[in-house]
Amino acid sequence: NNLLRLSALSSDPTATILLLYRDPIATSRSLHRLHLQFCTATGDKFTQRYMAWLGHHEFGPGHQPFAFAKPRMNPALQPNDPNYWLDYWNAVYLHVLDLRDSRFSLISHDQMRQAPSQFLAAIFALLSVQSDLSAMAAQIRTPVTLEKPPSEFSPEILSAVRETHRRLLADASNILPSNTSS
Repeated sequence: NNLLRLSALSSDPTATILLLYRDPIATSRSLHRLHLQFCTATGDKFTQRYMAWLGHHEFGPGHQPFAFAKPRMNPALQPNDPNYWLDYWNAVYLHVLDLRDSRFSLISHDQMRQAPSQFLAAIFALLSVQSDLSAMAAQIRTPVTLEKPPSEFSPEILSAVRETHRRLLADASNILPSNTSS
């Protein structure tokens, strides 16, 4: 939900904003699975009411997309469709690309998992933190790429999302250039 506060956070001249982003296909699959799990837990009315009271509408029957994302989303798509979550990812990160400024540092989750020591060193240097990175870096696991091809997604949405992801990776506000971990 800090995505809702990006403008306010970046208005603080002392702020340093680290924004981690993940592969859109993996993220969309995960969000879709979570949504379906929350939908099948409909017998737990307390959890539904409690999450609504907290303002957490990320998943389940009470799901609501972020207001800033809605104008960029296809209104015909529904949350039970995996394409909805891919379209939602795209809308969110187009918003991030529109808002970023000099206090934003983008971090590719997937690239960080491939080169954890380099990324942690860059993050700690940016934050002026002195620490032994080896123990922390050892906790970050290398990604396992056993994911099946994205056959459940619309080719049109995939194309748009891949372009947005390419823009994120190429953006100058990345903490490390995208070719660092290749």
